[in-house]
Amino acid sequence: MVSKHQKAYRFAVYGRAASGKTCILAALAMKCVAHPSEYTSTWILEPVGMAKPDGAPETWDIKDRASAFHLGKMWLEKAIDRLSSGELPPPNPNRAEPLRYLYHFTTPSHRTYPVELIDYSGELIDPAISNDEMAKRLREHLSAMDGILVLAEVSRPEDDHSQPLSAELLKLEQAFAILKNENREGPTLDIPLALLINKWDRRSSLRYTTPENEYLELQKFLEKKPEPPHKGLVDALKYSVTKENFQVFPVSAFGEHELASGADNTIIERPRSVSPLQSFGLEDGFIWAAQRRDNIDITNFRERVAKKSGWCFLKNASVIFSIPLIREGRTLARRFPDKSTEKTIVENALKRYLLTIGANALCFLAIACVVFSVGEGIADNFRYRSILSAKSDPQATHQKLKEDETWLASYYRAPFYRHILSRLLVMDSDEAMATLRSFRERREEMQWRPVEESTDALLRVELARRYLEQFGENGIHVDQANFIVSEAEQTKKYLENQLHITNIATVFESAQLKDTLSEEELKDLYLQLLSLPFPDAVSPDLYAQQKEILGRIVNEKIKFAKDKGKEKWLTYQEQYLEAMREGDIGPAAELLNQMLVLAVAGDETEKLAADFRNRALGEFTRRVNTLSRKKLWGQARKIIQLALDNQELIEQLDAPRIKELQNLHGVVDLAEDRDLYDQVVKYKDLEHINQYLKYGPLKKMERPVTSYQQHLTRLANPLSLKLVLDNISWGGSCGKSDLLVTFNGKTIIEKTGFSPPKGDVSSQMGSTQFRAKLSDIARVYAKVSCSSWWTGTDTGEVNWQGTVGTLHGLRLKLDSKDSADRAITFTLSGLPEETVLPAWGN
Repeated sequence: MVSKHQKAYRFAVYGRAASGKTCILAALAMKCVAHPSEYTSTWILEPVGMAKPDGAPETWDIKDRASAFHLGKMWLEKAIDRLSSGELPPPNPNRAEPLRYLYHFTTPSHRTYPVELIDYSGELIDPAISNDEMAKRLREHLSAMDGILVLAEVSRPEDDHSQPLSAELLKLEQAFAILKNENREGPTLDIPLALLINKWDRRSSLRYTTPENEYLELQKFLEKKPEPPHKGLVDALKYSVTKENFQVFPVSAFGEHELASGADNTIIERPRSVSPLQSFGLEDGFIWAAQRRDNIDITNFRERVAKKSGWCFLKNASVIFSIPLIREGRTLARRFPDKSTEKTIVENALKRYLLTIGANALCFLAIACVVFSVGEGIADNFRYRSILSAKSDPQATHQKLKEDETWLASYYRAPFYRHILSRLLVMDSDEAMATLRSFRERREEMQWRPVEESTDALLRVELARRYLEQFGENGIHVDQANFIVSEAEQTKKYLENQLHITNIATVFESAQLKDTLSEEELKDLYLQLLSLPFPDAVSPDLYAQQKEILGRIVNEKIKFAKDKGKEKWLTYQEQYLEAMREGDIGPAAELLNQMLVLAVAGDETEKLAADFRNRALGEFTRRVNTLSRKKLWGQARKIIQLALDNQELIEQLDAPRIKELQNLHGVVDLAEDRDLYDQVVKYKDLEHINQYLKYGPLKKMERPVTSYQQHLTRLANPLSLKLVLDNISWGGSCGKSDLLVTFNGKTIIEKTGFSPPKGDVSSQMGSTQFRAKLSDIARVYAKVSCSSWWTGTDTGEVNWQGTVGTLHGLRLKLDSKDSADRAITFTLSGLPEETVLPAWGN
């Protein structure tokens, strides 16, 4: 029906049949003479959201609001047609449910009041209903109404003595009197109540330009003797509502009338002029009721705020309990135009309430912190007493000491807001640390004492390991414990090496005694003796024992070789195997060549040659890759070249392997070229670009690197640029705001009194063009003032100095006391498009 944030005022209209309600409703919808106060009314034929029901009107559900609006429209259109043709509309009959109408009333203050009128068709002055039933109906109506308008027609002066309205108006008086009786201490209703004295043209010539004279005439009418029947109604209504919420209005639906004969020969009153109607005072009562409704709502809101604005009270410290009242205040504020007195009053009350909520929340938080600190302090005191008891107890268990130590460590490491009272009244951090050290030292001594006292070597090692598990590298006796454990492990390795050598020696000597040694057996024993289980645990005595047995095995092998001419070959073999173990491929190739020259043990020599061919290239590749990873390109190339120059080595390799060895040069070149290019991509500066163009072995990416070199050269020269204030992030709600931005001492943007958007970000606020190098120094100053009804005016400003090139995407935080998130962002356009450096090889 109305916009989301616009208030629709719901007014109940009461009056007996033929009291002129239909004429007033029709006149409000027709063209009338201008109101002296420039009030206007407009009938909204089809309110938004009230679609016409399907079917015939007789089948509509009268309880449905849309049906009530469309039935009211049909009835009012007939009434307007009758009035337009100079006839009177028939009285609105009593209905089970009222008809509804929507009007928009406007005032010179540019305020529009949407008013929904509910026509109760005289049901409260129906003589057929009881007083209790009448009061019950009135109470139900008022529960959903914003105001009440009661119509009472005035008699002609010549008919004053007959008082034709007394019996009917008495029923309405009684209804309000019953409601007032239910509340003996004061008025029943806090609601605007307007009494419209209709058909005022019967008693006055209607002075349109001086309506105040008509109000004086109305006052005289009500005070005359004998008093009119309206006087009792005025008193009953006036004292049934709160002060200032009752007003009487003289009203005439169509102004000056003329008498005519009706269809049944009765005398009727009809408007003398129809286009426009000479209506008087129609809008006054409705606008007054809407304005009083605003005042009542503002007063009620302020009173509720005052009642809930206590300090340090649990209910008020909770935002949850405050949400309904805050929502009500914001809805009420949106009802009024900006900068209006009413809106200022509501916003100030809401601001004070929000401040109270914040203060109460802080108070509640402070109380909670105090309660927590006191409770924590009591618990800490009990625990500390228990710790002191354990400290002085020589029988305290290891587990008890460990638990206390854990608590002390937690106490010492706790953040500043924990154990506040305890640090003041129980023990401070230094005392906690001292006690912690005392407990730890005592527990360490308890753990270490069995290690020192143990006479069992294995048990001593096990206890030392447990000590290290408990205290790690921070223990007092960690060096002793580590020594015990490492000594035990070294001894174990030593014994295993000794057992290994002894077993080999036993097998060798046994075979010697039996004279069953073979050449293969000697070779196997020789290799086993060279491979100790733990090479890092060889003492001088073990080394001497190993060397002595190796010598004996070699002597036996030489004996075998003498008969077959293999003594020299065996010597070469031993040296060859040693060179291969050390990775010396060049000397190993020379020894292998000498073995081949001897022409002894051809099968074994061929096996060694085949093994050499398989291993030599892999060893060279491994060493080259290792040097390449370390970026030692020169050493890698030197190793490759030395291998290619070694004639004995080349003679042992076949053509494919020689080709692979030669290709290692390409592998190194490729790796170095790629590494130099990666440096260009990473740093994007002339130094690395020149290094690539000068030293790149392949220069595979020379073209894109040269293009990027040209791009950097362009950037080093002066450029025509544009500095744009891309956006301002306000960091909160702002009202009217001011902005000032200077660039190199020159004002480039200055705006005052603008409203930031609701999205919290203002975009594209201004720009300036200039010419400079990216390396030139630039200075930016920005100042923003943000006005908020919550915090007043908050000013943030920033000074910045840097190179022109860093202006693009520059985000500066504005130092502000109320917002840490307020920032301003610049962009720089006109920069040459950056040359793309593709992935290496593309």
